[in-house]
Amino acid sequence: MIKKSSLSHAIVLLICTITIGWAATAAASDVETEKTYNRKFRALAADDLDGHLKLADWCRQQEAWELLLKQCNHILSLPGNAKHRKATLLRKLAQSKLPSTTPPPTDSPEQTEDSSKPPQQTSNKPAPISTTLLTNEQIQILRRLEFKLNKPERVQIRFNNDVINRFWDYRTARENLQKDDRKAFNKLNPVQKAQEMLKVIRDYERANTEANPFEDTYTKDIELASDPEAFKTYKSMVWPIVKSACSSTGCHGGHDRASFDLYNDRVMSDNKHYTNFLILSNFGRPAHKLIDRDYPEKSLILQYGMADSTDPTAIHPTNLSPVFRNTSDVKYKRILDWITNLELPAPDYGIVVEKSQ
Repeated sequence: MIKKSSLSHAIVLLICTITIGWAATAAASDVETEKTYNRKFRALAADDLDGHLKLADWCRQQEAWELLLKQCNHILSLPGNAKHRKATLLRKLAQSKLPSTTPPPTDSPEQTEDSSKPPQQTSNKPAPISTTLLTNEQIQILRRLEFKLNKPERVQIRFNNDVINRFWDYRTARENLQKDDRKAFNKLNPVQKAQEMLKVIRDYERANTEANPFEDTYTKDIELASDPEAFKTYKSMVWPIVKSACSSTGCHGGHDRASFDLYNDRVMSDNKHYTNFLILSNFGRPAHKLIDRDYPEKSLILQYGMADSTDPTAIHPTNLSPVFRNTSDVKYKRILDWITNLELPAPDYGIVVEKSQ
């Protein structure tokens, strides 16, 4: 005869196993949906309004609300479409489906004001900061914004100033969380905890209104003490090619020779590596960007390195030795894969690198 306690224990284990399996399947499905979205997005011309609207409808059919929000924001950013009716309505739908966009309780003092007026979006973003060399604090901004929140990352995390407890006190009050929610969070490893916190903070920022304000006093205390994958690959794969092809003193390694200068020391500090990355990320010509996240194959960093470019608008102003034999070149594929896997759309770092004198 099976003891009652043993049977109960077995049932609990079975339920846990089923729950974990379902969660893993759901996570895998989300990753595949995002990959499909990225592929569909990059197959569209930037000004293909009909195509982008169809992609928004696809996001809605998949119930991929974060992707729908991202897609609607893209449509509304297109010239002449800032008030596009369908995109605006779909964006409101996406916002209503995201967890943190729930309006404050009906007995909230803010609700006693003129409820006929739509809530006004607020922003805590400061004006862009100009610099010639990124500080350690600015490096943290880039690391957090390129840190994958839905995929495994191998990075050292430090939580400063009791940020976990402070954040959970706030989140518990805001979402009426229970003790079991905190227990589940405590079982996560440091990287997973950082991913969870940053995801929720971004949700709160998206839902930030005058009626339901959010002041982010937490992100700065979530420190990434080592490079996320995007920057590991940049340092090991991308920079060596840029260094050999572009950053000599006669090209982008010296002053007054080009539209931008790159740091090119024998020993590169993180500050100089990240500054170079931001310079490369921000540089672009009318038809192309040096690092084009929307259409990676068009990235000038790839086009300039080809022996024979078929696009006359993507030819380097000066002669460069070919870096890639063709699109099947291993180095070409690795850099293309790196660009393809960068965050989409490109984050707004709030930093502008000035040309050094």
